[in-house]
Amino acid sequence: MIRKTAAMALVATAALAACEPTTPGFRPNEPGIAARSAAERACIAQAERQLLEVRASSDPTPIMGRRARVVGESVILQVSRRGESYSVRCTYDTRSMQATISRR
Repeated sequence: MIRKTAAMALVATAALAACEPTTPGFRPNEPGIAARSAAERACIAQAERQLLEVRASSDPTPIMGRRARVVGESVILQVSRRGESYSVRCTYDTRSMQATISRR
């Protein structure tokens, strides 16, 4: 029974991985994903204000300031506009809560 359960779990995992349409390390931009950080939410909102369609976002990476304090986060967004797809870097400042987008 244990072998059968383990085999079924392995098949389910493989099937789920085969259905995943995103680049490893990125998650699709789907409404209703509540687990996004403040940095991701601000970066997605800033991209949409710039008329970019956000396809996926990476996990935030901390930006360290003096004395090893986190002063912000960096998020890579996969975006498209007028049929052209590309990646942009978004920097989120935790103090001002502002997101700034730059092309990579």
